[in-house]
Formats: sequence, structure tokens, C-alpha cells
Amino acid sequence: MKAEMLEHGDWSAATLDDLEGAIRSYIEWHNSRRRKRSLGSLSPMEYRKSMDLAA
Repeated sequence: MKAEMLEHGDWSAATLDDLEGAIRSYIEWHNSRRRKRSLGSLSPMEYRKSMDLAA
């Protein structure tokens, strides 16, 4: 199952493992890859790297 299912998916045949995987994918996207205006339209990870805060 894909993280997009959290928004538009048909969860009728999903298992708890499917839900857990989708939630983990969403959290990873939210914490690492989403763009934020307050960070100069960078993702949190790009911002940390630009500030030498991430390895």
C-alpha cells in the first residue's frame, strides 16, 4: 500500500500492517521531504543540510 492511500484510498481490504506502512511512509515524507515556506521552500532535510545540521 502507498502513503497516498491515507488521503484517497479504499481501505476496505487493508490490513493493520498496510495501515502501519502507510503511516510510516507519511511520517517519513512529512519529516524529511515536504516543502515548507518558512524554511525558504526547502524540505526539512534540505534545510538541515544547508545549515550543516545534518550528516
